[in-house]
Amino acid sequence: MSYKKFLSSAATATLVASAIVPAASAATFTDVTDDNSHKVAIETLSEMGIVKGYEDGTYKPEKQLLRSNVVKMIGRWLETEGYTIPEDWNTNQRFLDLPVDFPDQELVKYAALVMDQGVFTGSNKKLLHNTNMTRSQIALVLNRVYEKLYGVSLVDLAEDIEDEVIEDMDEVFEDRKAAVQALRDLKISNVRKFQPNAPVTRAQFASFIYRTLQLNESDTETYTTEVKSVAAINVNTLQVEFTNAILNEASNLQQVKVYEKESGKALDSLTYTLSEDGKTLTITNNGFFNGEYEVVVPNDTVQAVKGFVTGYQQTVKVEAGVQTVQALTTTIDRNAKEAVLEFAINGSNEPASLAKLQEAGYQVEFQATKAVFADSSKTSATGVLAVKNQDFKYKVVIFKDGEVVAESAVVEVKSLDYSKVPTEITSFELQNDGVVLTSNVLTLNDAAPKIANVKGTLKNGKVDQPLSDITYSSSNPGVALIKADGTIELLSAGTTTFTIKAGDVQKSVTVEVKDATRTATTVTANTNEVKLVNGASTTVALTVKDQFGDPLKGYEIVGDAPVTVSTEETTPTAIATVAKNAETHGKVVTDEKGEAVVKVTALPANAKGVGNFAIKEGTTTLFTLPITVDEVGEVAYRKLELVDGEDLILDLNPLEKDQTLKVAYNQYNKAGYLIGKETLGDNKTYQIKSSDTNVITVSSNGTVTAVGTGTAKVQIFEGGIKVDELTVTVINTNPTLSTVTFNNDLKVTSSEAVTLDQWIKSVELTKDVEVSFDVNGSNDKEIIVYVETSSKANGYTVGSDILLGTISIASVDFALSGFDRVDSAKTYNLTDIQTSFSRGNNGQVVLVVKKAGSASALASTTVDVKVPAE
Repeated sequence: MSYKKFLSSAATATLVASAIVPAASAATFTDVTDDNSHKVAIETLSEMGIVKGYEDGTYKPEKQLLRSNVVKMIGRWLETEGYTIPEDWNTNQRFLDLPVDFPDQELVKYAALVMDQGVFTGSNKKLLHNTNMTRSQIALVLNRVYEKLYGVSLVDLAEDIEDEVIEDMDEVFEDRKAAVQALRDLKISNVRKFQPNAPVTRAQFASFIYRTLQLNESDTETYTTEVKSVAAINVNTLQVEFTNAILNEASNLQQVKVYEKESGKALDSLTYTLSEDGKTLTITNNGFFNGEYEVVVPNDTVQAVKGFVTGYQQTVKVEAGVQTVQALTTTIDRNAKEAVLEFAINGSNEPASLAKLQEAGYQVEFQATKAVFADSSKTSATGVLAVKNQDFKYKVVIFKDGEVVAESAVVEVKSLDYSKVPTEITSFELQNDGVVLTSNVLTLNDAAPKIANVKGTLKNGKVDQPLSDITYSSSNPGVALIKADGTIELLSAGTTTFTIKAGDVQKSVTVEVKDATRTATTVTANTNEVKLVNGASTTVALTVKDQFGDPLKGYEIVGDAPVTVSTEETTPTAIATVAKNAETHGKVVTDEKGEAVVKVTALPANAKGVGNFAIKEGTTTLFTLPITVDEVGEVAYRKLELVDGEDLILDLNPLEKDQTLKVAYNQYNKAGYLIGKETLGDNKTYQIKSSDTNVITVSSNGTVTAVGTGTAKVQIFEGGIKVDELTVTVINTNPTLSTVTFNNDLKVTSSEAVTLDQWIKSVELTKDVEVSFDVNGSNDKEIIVYVETSSKANGYTVGSDILLGTISIASVDFALSGFDRVDSAKTYNLTDIQTSFSRGNNGQVVLVVKKAGSASALASTTVDVKVPAE
């Protein structure tokens, strides 16, 4: 039974009587009281199997919702609607921070399901399962899930409903506004102040799902979509028109079938294209239609924007023949293993099938202006190129029975390096002082705004590649200017659109510039409470965001002195301190991710009770962390845990400063209060080890250090028996050399020194970081290309700086003097390295660029040298 049928027959019916009673088998949670407004939702969804409680019989309704909770609940929702866990859930890792052998195997299963169905895709390829979700994020997820399950989104359902007032809509990210408004209009959310950046409790999310499932289905049940017409446009193209829009997904469009009427065989060489309004489906045959065909739309199979399309079948007759031919190829990849010229017939834009034309008795000839085919020929019957590094022109001629039936116009073909030609700009970052701004809001007080890390898809098919030769423009220079390097100069409040262009593709982002100062608005933590025994301590990771939802850098959480937490009684008792997570106290401020870590320490004996650590902005309390301190008691259990709220992903890239993490084997009493950490070591009761020292190493103090990429386990042993473990993933986001562009006009005609920038126009990396150059101390014919990891430029340091590759110079025509640094050089740029030539040098020199660890050249250039003898 589906959720909707379940709710209609069970929950909705009893709503009429205003007394919903959960089924007898439904879980009754000890902490969900009768006066809890979320009780019906929680218990109904528990009966359905969407939500679960804890082993102690509680639901913990006020506990903040983690992303892992959302993944599990949504996964169970999908399961009950017939979606199944992917077969490769335990072999194919979906998220960087969730290996397939993660201890919570239920999370791994459902993470694979929601990722594959496109309803929960994570952030930068990470699940971040231990972080909270905001109310606006929940709105997006509900919208995606509803559309996946029922073929219509919440946004579409709410389209014709007059918008309800949301007082704080200006705080909602632009890409979430429609989903948030839909929740309000459909009564899934019933508050005027939505609080889009606030966390969600487990009880609130249950109500969100419950109300979503209660939506009146009349819209989708009475909204009928039918086939309006089917017609043959030409011998290549059929067109199907619908009375309403259908969903533009390949798998949905392909439900419309075309069969040869005589044989009943389904055609498989078809391309489906849906019009912008979603009502006209164009079906293109890569060959051509010839004869009678049945066009079949199966009943209730093709999804419309609302509901499904009513079944339809029609016979279409096409009398075929080649009337016209068009040469299609305008570029070829000079580095491709194979390149084939393409053509289309009868006005189609889709490449025609050479084999099908030959079956129909046609012959095709490709005619080129240069000898680019096999055997140095200018003609070919296949269009396969033997020469790919030349520009040329070609046309296509089609014959039948020795007569020309069609001849194309002549088309020019350019030979390109597809690894340097972008076809799409897929991503970029709007930054300010290292902070990535997802709100697309800048303020006049921002110190260093810029656009960085522009990436895209290249013509060779590679995705997520850094792009070079980028230009920027601003639609409103009176508001903001943008320079050639992407840095932004803010001039006044207002709105402007920045356009990013690379080659022939571009992408735009509209940015609002406000006369405002970024202030803290929301604070979240990696835990909802802290429970310590006397003298124990723990760390808490905090995340601060501003009024626009962006991370707030430099926000002071704790001043120079520790904060004392006292009980809230008539006579308060000091129970704990909150301070910097270090041996010495000092200020705690947030980093570019808006994150900071504080250390909570319970005071010694006789300090007991409950208090709150609060973070305030003026008179407004942004965050409260309950802290409970009690007597020590006996150790009831132990648990291997992360310290400092870190995640279990390490990065070998030294620029990320994420090569280590710390764990502790913590002791707890029976009430769940932290006592302290066990002392680990070879001669102690408990030992700590790495399952793979080629990936990570561990020390007795709990420090885990990245060694190589992969996954490995931090393991705790007692008496030779493994008693606990955590899985750590090591990645490597080190920048690498991407492209090198030479100055092809360089010719050496004098003995004056030539600096490296005269040879090389640009060096691009896979990350937006500064590249440096230094002469190899043991071989002056070689330059080391590297990234400086220290704050002071001091030349390449082995083992510290990131080695990118080398640039070497060679000649067989004369002896080279090698490279040296310019006498006045203070930096390590292209302008600071030079080489000289002697009088009488005559011949060629070759400059070769290699990536680190590669024996093959990434790029090379040859320069003519002709220096007069006198």
